[in-house]
Amino acid sequence: MTVRCAAVVLIVVALSLSEVYSRKIPSYVKLCKKNDPEFDQCVINSVESLRPRLNKGIPKLQVPPIDPFVLPALEVNRDREAIKVRALLQNIVAYGGSGFIINKLKTDLDNLGIEVSVTLPRIEATADYDVDGRILVAPFKGKGVFMGNFTDVKVDVKGSGKTIKKNGEEYIQVKTIKTKIRVGDSSVKINVKDDRSGVLTQSALQFYKQNKKQVLEIVMPIVQETAEEVITQISNTVLNTIPKDELLPA
Repeated sequence: MTVRCAAVVLIVVALSLSEVYSRKIPSYVKLCKKNDPEFDQCVINSVESLRPRLNKGIPKLQVPPIDPFVLPALEVNRDREAIKVRALLQNIVAYGGSGFIINKLKTDLDNLGIEVSVTLPRIEATADYDVDGRILVAPFKGKGVFMGNFTDVKVDVKGSGKTIKKNGEEYIQVKTIKTKIRVGDSSVKINVKDDRSGVLTQSALQFYKQNKKQVLEIVMPIVQETAEEVITQISNTVLNTIPKDELLPA
């Protein structure tokens, strides 16, 4: 899933900020010195060296598996002029995250800032859905199984950090996260479980296929907001395991 890929890249960048070996950072994490003139490239190399391990995650640091990405549940509740949706997604599984490509990375160590651009050539995802909503004039409601293929997915993330105190030690936490997501192409299928709303759901799916570009433009702000929430949660969970003086020694 694109969201988790972006989060994992941000996490590995944070780990790579340390100039010295930390007692909590595994020895196989390639560390980059802050005075390295090619620091950003060093971080990219660090991410690449960890790629084989990311499928299973890094349990010691609470870095979650990236491929397959598994999320037990996700709730979405938004009410906008062009779209209204209440959805519960469960048993979310996505494949293809390990194929991420880092297009650009820029760090600002003094202000705990980062900008990263990631591309995923292909993502295949399934989820159980329970949804009730409307896109423009097309209502959709029902329960079933969602299956989607997404290609050439690009994610730009810009974030900043802050320092907090916990148990007498300082830790870094995410202060702001902004994302921009673009999907090259997509195909969606559904298996309807609720016969009472099956016709309505199929009608909404047909509307999507006929107006794919317009629908994606309407839906994307909600996707980006949800991505920002998930990235923040995952990143803070990991950052909460490593004191600031180990990540950024004086």
